Amino acid sequence: MVEYEYAKALFSLAPTDKKAEKFIEYFNVLNEAIKENPDFIKIMDSPTIDKKSKKNIITKVCKKFDDLFVDFLYTLIDNNRFKMLSTIYSQYQQIFNEHNDILNIEVLSDREVSPKQLEQIKNGYVKRYPFKKIIIKNIIDSTISGGIHVLCNGESIDASVKNMVTKMKESL
Repeated sequence: MVEYEYAKALFSLAPTDKKAEKFIEYFNVLNEAIKENPDFIKIMDSPTIDKKSKKNIITKVCKKFDDLFVDFLYTLIDNNRFKMLSTIYSQYQQIFNEHNDILNIEVLSDREVSPKQLEQIKNGYVKRYPFKKIIIKNIIDSTISGGIHVLCNGESIDASVKNMVTKMKESL
């Protein structure tokens, strides 16, 4: 997967863990800019706009970014890969987390989960992954109707009411 190779290359270029962590911040800033202006990716991917103009846009948007990261973005432009930015970011974050023994847990629910419940979920994973730094995040998702859906380490535990009803229907 080419996205993984770009992520791995960027991670290997970071001279320190602090710099690697800073790159995550830059990715987050870009993702927010893209959310606010979805046409940004279309512009950066457009064959009618020359690469020099695209690089000028990056220079203006990323003027507070590290030169190494900006050069990486230029490489994406040169190789017509800028549209892969979000996937590259996901791969980069995965590499960063593995390198730093970080385990991210996402708890999807239709409303905020109590801190006590989040702590209980986290404690279950602490027992399973004792040498990992565990980061747990509650994500509000209106498509979850009651209950929770936990995503961690490529695994999915769906304890939503919708899933339970579906399983009951299937068993009848």
